[in-house]
Amino acid sequence: MVRLTNGRVYRTWALVTRGGRGRHQLVDVRAERDVPYAVLQWSGREGCEWASSRVRLDVALLRELKWAEVDLLYTGRIEAPARMPLPELIEPEASMPGGPSSLQAG
Repeated sequence: MVRLTNGRVYRTWALVTRGGRGRHQLVDVRAERDVPYAVLQWSGREGCEWASSRVRLDVALLRELKWAEVDLLYTGRIEAPARMPLPELIEPEASMPGGPSSLQAG
């Protein structure tokens, strides 16, 4: 199991979905009291400030990665809030060459 440092931000490769469709993307994960949360941010309508939402993650689904700019892999799905725009939602396996099973976790 991955040990997380409270307050540290981890760059995490994850599948963000809504309604069974989604895409792989980098998300920030922060631990609070040893519980990991994905912090999802997006811009509002024109002239609006950024909006954000927190989604609790299952720590058992986090894996360390040995990528230069990515700390972790989340092997589960993160369900995006309905108000968060997700461009170009596609079938999850198509959002990454070889699908998520091709990733090498450390």
